[in-house]
Amino acid sequence: KPLGDRLAQAAFGSVYGASVPTTGPVISGCTLADGKLTLTFNKTLLGNQTVVVDEYQRDRNASMMHILTNSSLFCLQTSKDAPAPHEQLCRDDGTGHPFIVDLPMDKRNIIDTSITWPAVNFTSAGPYSIVANVSEWGDQVFGVRYAFFNQHGGCCSRNAPTSGPCPIASCPLKASGVGRLPANPFVAKIVDGKCKCIPPQVCDE
Repeated sequence: KPLGDRLAQAAFGSVYGASVPTTGPVISGCTLADGKLTLTFNKTLLGNQTVVVDEYQRDRNASMMHILTNSSLFCLQTSKDAPAPHEQLCRDDGTGHPFIVDLPMDKRNIIDTSITWPAVNFTSAGPYSIVANVSEWGDQVFGVRYAFFNQHGGCCSRNAPTSGPCPIASCPLKASGVGRLPANPFVAKIVDGKCKCIPPQVCDE
C-alpha cells in the first residue's frame, strides 16, 4: 500500500496537475567548511514541503550517509574479478572507466570499506538542508553518498540481511507533509569544498 500511495501521489501531481510533490528531497549542492558538510536540497521540487530528519540509530551508523576519505578510490561499482588475487577492480570510476587497486598484505577490500567510506551522522540545518560533523577527517573529505550503497548488506533499519525487502520508509531523510516521500539516493564528489554530481545530474548549487 505505501508504494501504491506514492505512485498515486506522483501521478496526481505530474499527470493531473495537482499541487503536490512528486518526489522526495533531491540533492542540489553541498558545502564543506570548518569541519562541517552542509547539504542542500532542491526547493522547487519540494514545493511547499521541507526536508525532515527522522530519528535513527546513531550508535549503529544507520544514517546511510557516508563520506569518501581517499580521493583516488572514488568508485561507483566494485568487482572481485581482478586480474590477480592481490588486486581489486573498480568497474566504473564515475566516467565509465575501470581501474585496479593493489591490496595491502592482509588482502582486505580497500575500495569500499568503513575506512574508505565511513558513516557520518547528520541533523537538520534548516527547511532545505542538513549538516554532518566531519571534523574528525579534517580536509580529507572527497565525496558523499546517501542510501547509495550499503557496506553491510542490510537495510536503513539496520535489520540483519534477509531475503525479504527492506522496511518501507526506514531511511531517515524525507520530505515533510503528505506522503513523506523519501530522499532520492545520491553520490557526489567533493571538489574545492563543493559537491559535483556524476553527469547528467547537477548538484553544484
